[in-house]
Amino acid sequence: MPRTSPLRLCLAALASLSIASATQACTSAAPSDVETSESELGGLTSADIVGSVTSGRPTAPIAYGNPPRYRAVSFTGRARDQVDAWVRSTDGDAVAFLVDSRFKSLVTNDDGANDTHDAHLVTTLPSDGTYYIAFRERDLEPATFTVSLDLKAGAPPVAGTACPTVDAIADRSCGACGKQSTLCATGADGSTVWSEYSACQNEVEDGCVPGTTVTEACGNCGTRVKTCSQYCTFQLGACTGEPVNSCAPGSTDYTAAGCAEPETYRQRSCGAACQWSSFTTTCAEPNNPNKLVIPTAVGTARTAIYTLSPNALTKRISRCGSTSTSTNKVPYVAVEVSNPTSATATLTIYHTGATSGALPLDTVIWTYDGALPPQDDADYIACTALTDSCTAAANVCGNPSGKSMSWAGLPNVKIPPHGKILVYNVSYFAKDVGDFKLAARLDSLQ
Repeated sequence: MPRTSPLRLCLAALASLSIASATQACTSAAPSDVETSESELGGLTSADIVGSVTSGRPTAPIAYGNPPRYRAVSFTGRARDQVDAWVRSTDGDAVAFLVDSRFKSLVTNDDGANDTHDAHLVTTLPSDGTYYIAFRERDLEPATFTVSLDLKAGAPPVAGTACPTVDAIADRSCGACGKQSTLCATGADGSTVWSEYSACQNEVEDGCVPGTTVTEACGNCGTRVKTCSQYCTFQLGACTGEPVNSCAPGSTDYTAAGCAEPETYRQRSCGAACQWSSFTTTCAEPNNPNKLVIPTAVGTARTAIYTLSPNALTKRISRCGSTSTSTNKVPYVAVEVSNPTSATATLTIYHTGATSGALPLDTVIWTYDGALPPQDDADYIACTALTDSCTAAANVCGNPSGKSMSWAGLPNVKIPPHGKILVYNVSYFAKDVGDFKLAARLDSLQ
């Protein structure tokens, strides 16, 4: 229960005693003046620090008893931060001090308002560092307190305005989580002013300015908003607005319905509006845009240059038949490889640099029997062979020494007489984009 106030004790004395006696009673009951000068904090020690306080999160109740005379909680602030702190109690009268790292009192308060015994501290921090909110019960009586802190970043100084301390340095945020600084310097007239700010430094690579929003295309003709976070990286919103029964522009869908000839199909294409056209009225073999015909002389290779582009993406699979696929899509290009001979061809299919000395990309190769692209998820994982390294003899991929998992190379690939396979050439990481050379070396014909 709250203690009886000194004023009520005085009123009770006046009702029962003579004026002289009542005056003496009131004089003895009234508390001594609160010392709020810097010297009062001389007794504060590190042992009195009972924890820390975070802006926006009040502390748990803190029990107070004398001794020790003070309790304190710490927080970290920066120069020009705005401090608004309360020390509250339901059974005591709070006296509070804001103290710097040397226990020097910067501001103090007894009653934050006429109708409260809670203490209220409001000030601007002079420099970066650790600060303490110290407090005690006004009459050093047992009580319980909570401390709350609202800490807001202050505005950085304006170049050319007065500053307090020569050689003081102040920072401000710039660009993508970068920083630029100003120095408190003495001018020609002897006054101290903030200098011009330095260039923006230490920005996040490929970062963004916090609060920036960008609307971009996603999915099948959808859009999404990405927002730059306080860490200067974009957070992606949900993809919305995709049409019903949409498709990826440029993709092709096949069906064998109505086609009497084996390995022929009716096909339809996805247009720019992410909608399918009607199926063709005639049947034909799949019309893959990228084609490579193998050589007919054993020991020779046929090559072509293709591009792994961020505009053509697919899911990367870890092994044929596995349902485990990469979360993020990666660049790819599919190439139809055909055998024009009447014998079964055994090949090594591999990647290498498009030009001499080109830095290797980290790639994956997998293959499908026949020329028909995968039509669903089950088809997609039903590849026939896969590798993400190049262990073929004589390092045909041209990988740097000790880096067999850069360019990929797949040995012992078989194509039946006059048959076809579909080769998926895939980046291991989304960052691996650019030109590469696809080679099909004929190892045997049987």
